[in-house]
Amino acid sequence: MSRAYPEAPTRRYVLGGLLAVLAGLVAAPGAADDRVWAGAVMRHRRRAVVARYLDVLPAGLEPASQPDRVIIRWVYEGDSGMPSPIEQVRMDRLGDQLVAAVEPDGLATLVAVSIGDGRCEWLFYARAQRDFVNRLNDVLRTTGGKPPLQIELARDPQWGMYRVFRHDATRRLE
Repeated sequence: MSRAYPEAPTRRYVLGGLLAVLAGLVAAPGAADDRVWAGAVMRHRRRAVVARYLDVLPAGLEPASQPDRVIIRWVYEGDSGMPSPIEQVRMDRLGDQLVAAVEPDGLATLVAVSIGDGRCEWLFYARAQRDFVNRLNDVLRTTGGKPPLQIELARDPQWGMYRVFRHDATRRLE
């Protein structure tokens, strides 16, 4: 028989894990930039998905200058829908390294990160897909190990997916 609610110890872990993940996601960007991030907890297939997203685009950033959407997805197993603490550290490290590799020269901008329901997704917009993938490969060569990544590439010069994500996340907070 399936229960609608997990046992008490699991529920505490999930809540504690969600709060820790949300705190890490919202606090992750460096304070030196002019970005304004927002956080949200959404539901997907009855599981919590914790997200952070750019609430306000950085001054001077024109979406048309980065017309290519890149989604990097790390699929993981987890009874609660959240990654294990060790896997979370690996994801955080990869995300930090990737941002450091693609953002300083304006190749790409990270606009959203979501974790939950067995996957972590980073949503970037880039000047050029090929250059982004080359940088991703450089990062992966230096990290050791092969994380279970899936990559989606598409043209999205109006940043449609980001706008929908931001709209949906904002509505969930109301």
